[in-house]
Amino acid sequence: MVVFLQNFKFSNPIKFKKGVTNNFKILLRSLKVILPIMSLKYTFASKNIELKFGFVFSRFIILNP
Repeated sequence: MVVFLQNFKFSNPIKFKKGVTNNFKILLRSLKVILPIMSLKYTFASKNIELKFGFVFSRFIILNP
């Protein structure tokens, strides 16, 4: 989860300057999708795949705010 939050911050600096509250709303909306998949990740996936999932979701938030 820490890796995901770091990717979210660094890949989206302009939106963080606009408003942190709006980003929290986007992040909470994305958590509805991320949390079930995270449980699957820790059950089935390797560490390498976990990092790839974190990167994909950080990009997904930017493309679908």
